[in-house]
Amino acid sequence: MRRDRQSELMDDPAVEPGAHRRALAALRRVNRWLGVERRLVRAIGRTVAAPSATILDVGTGGGGLVQCARRHGLSWRVCALDRAPLALHEVRSGAAPDAPACVAGDALRLPFADRSVDVVACSLLLHHFDPADAEQLLREAARVCRQAVVIGDLDRTRLAWVLTWLVTRLTSRSHIFHVDGPRSVRAAYRPDEARSLAERAGLSACHVRSDFPFRWILHWRRAA
Repeated sequence: MRRDRQSELMDDPAVEPGAHRRALAALRRVNRWLGVERRLVRAIGRTVAAPSATILDVGTGGGGLVQCARRHGLSWRVCALDRAPLALHEVRSGAAPDAPACVAGDALRLPFADRSVDVVACSLLLHHFDPADAEQLLREAARVCRQAVVIGDLDRTRLAWVLTWLVTRLTSRSHIFHVDGPRSVRAAYRPDEARSLAERAGLSACHVRSDFPFRWILHWRRAA
């Protein structure tokens, strides 16, 4: 399947707030059911030993990674970054009363100093960008982290597209979710493509492993 990135409805700043909330809720529900954030949290946990590690969640969306870390009793200091104010509002309300720090910002120009957080993580974000911008995102993540970058995203296959089309319709009535899910698969990078993007961005010796279902996790550790 050739890569084909089309604009996703949730990326539209003019999307109706109620419809946006329902789509974010559907995404959180399915990702939790599939264990997507749980495996990403485990990957981060293998990187940092300090219980109070600082994690920057870039493109937090509905805050699934933040909620997963809380469910597992982790005391990480998580900062959620997204360009959509509604997404950050959802994170705050979903994590109340112990809401994480939330920052409105651009993933391509992270408003953080060099090496200011332990780990930069993002889930289901890289496919929103064409290669040049995806490389810039990776460079920014490497600039900001002290220890590692951990990224999880979809794998672009025909079977993944078919199953995503079915799952979005069987689990939600959200039209946005129905449209954006299959579009995300078509826009996704294959694991070898993700590795190439990372290497061109300067993240040498990164590791990319396949993850269930039809996903991959990229891990890059800063050399000591």
